[in-house]
Amino acid sequence: MTRIQQTCIRSVILTLVLSATSAFGQVTAGEYQLKAAYLFNFAKFVEWPAERLRASEPLVIGVVGDDRFGTALDEAVSGRSVGGRRVAIRRLAWNDSFAGCHILFISSSELPYLQKILGEVRGSSILTVADFDGFMSRGGTIELKTAGRRVQFSVNLGPARDARLKISSKLLNLAQVVHTPTQNAGAR
Repeated sequence: MTRIQQTCIRSVILTLVLSATSAFGQVTAGEYQLKAAYLFNFAKFVEWPAERLRASEPLVIGVVGDDRFGTALDEAVSGRSVGGRRVAIRRLAWNDSFAGCHILFISSSELPYLQKILGEVRGSSILTVADFDGFMSRGGTIELKTAGRRVQFSVNLGPARDARLKISSKLLNLAQVVHTPTQNAGAR
């Protein structure tokens, strides 16, 4: 991919994120408004197995633990759809069932339960996302990072592959780091 193509793709993603945040009625978006927009837009660039995302079901974004999004996540998805599916939000505790979720945002408040949560979703075609250091090295798929007023992300392809998720090359080209483990991800 040429540098011009990468710049165009970045512009499209930034436009998508900014258009999602413009619905909040603010010129500058707060950190969790941007992260909410990222979560919504990740859904556009991930392909789930056909049996996992039935046509009649909504695409569900689950938030496990402390919800720092406030209303930002609800506002980011309100009245919007991905691939013709409405988007729904579920708030969960670490010991709830994650069945029915397609994207699972894991709050840092759940660090003591992280391995249990990741073990529970392993292989279940759920895209895991968090915003704390070391999430990818512990088996998470996408780690959001805040650098100044910017939100960046890294992708761990091992868990995505284990979950049978196909992440678009357009999204991977925007990632700060794309990690592809050489060993079987089951050895986490």
